[in-house]
Amino acid sequence: MTDINRTIRAFLLAPLPLFLLAGFLALRPSFGANNIVVGLTTALAGSYGLMALVGLPAHFLLRRMGMTGIATYQFVAVFLVWAVLLASVLLEPEPAPPDVTDNGPFAGISSLELIFSAYGLAFAVASGAIAAVTAGLFWMLAVGPRRSTDQGN
Repeated sequence: MTDINRTIRAFLLAPLPLFLLAGFLALRPSFGANNIVVGLTTALAGSYGLMALVGLPAHFLLRRMGMTGIATYQFVAVFLVWAVLLASVLLEPEPAPPDVTDNGPFAGISSLELIFSAYGLAFAVASGAIAAVTAGLFWMLAVGPRRSTDQGN
């Protein structure tokens, strides 16, 4: 199997567990049909979209630089996901004044305050772990050792 075929296969399969997990979370019956569609679209954009916009360019850059170890892929994936999270918080427009009718746990706090709260840090750790697993799966499919059947193609 050629390198481009391995990369395409890895691109299609590596984000699949994240998409299935996010899709499963979106299928809660209390949301309603419209919210399920929005949830699945968000899951698709969050898994395959992030892989296409961030993961594939990082893969090609790492290969060009000769840095093809699994630990490198996982480190870069975690770093990039955390960078995207931080950039999304820092680039957020000025938050609207708090709604006096909103009594939720995050009422009246900005995204910057939220990301450094216990919830935000737990989300960042979970996002990093998911990124490391996805990068490891991508590495095994696209870069990892070739099977004996792959070497002849």
